[in-house]
Amino acid sequence: DLSSTANGIVTIPDGQELVFKDGMPYLQRHKKRIADIDHKQPLNFGISVRKNLAKGFSVESGLTYTYLASDVRYEGSSEKISQKLHYIGIPVRANWNFVNTKNFAMYVSAGGAIEKCVYGKIGTESETVKPVQLSVMGAVGAQYNINDRVGLYVEPGASYFFDDGSSIQTIRKENPCNFTLQAGIRLTY
Repeated sequence: DLSSTANGIVTIPDGQELVFKDGMPYLQRHKKRIADIDHKQPLNFGISVRKNLAKGFSVESGLTYTYLASDVRYEGSSEKISQKLHYIGIPVRANWNFVNTKNFAMYVSAGGAIEKCVYGKIGTESETVKPVQLSVMGAVGAQYNINDRVGLYVEPGASYFFDDGSSIQTIRKENPCNFTLQAGIRLTY
């Protein structure tokens, strides 16, 4: 309501600001500004399938789930609000075994992933992160083969997460380059 004027001067209520869209003035609520944010360690798990190729090379893909949590405090408030984001992703990687015996393999790996936030919540409000999250990664791994199709692996590496263009603050924006340690069961065919 821009009707309250004093001597031709418009008064703007607290918590709002004047913006112009297509040449027309509008009052808009201030966007909350983050005063402090505490990111938790990301949780990631998934399933991957590897296809062996010639000369120790292989390709791998799968499906991953990632949970990003943070505690957010906005300016003018002492209350911390919980931010929870849930991602589903598809990684694609190329691998090369430089040690390959019947029961044991060591390898280097490089690739990338595309992830989409499927559900988000900040406090009690639902949050949608529209853009996808792209990343690249590299790792060195070791795998113990239980049989010809199933193996247990451990894999230290590094990932780089590109800016997704959203206004949502995550650990991936604060620290886009992260060291990772993955471990699990791998299916090979």
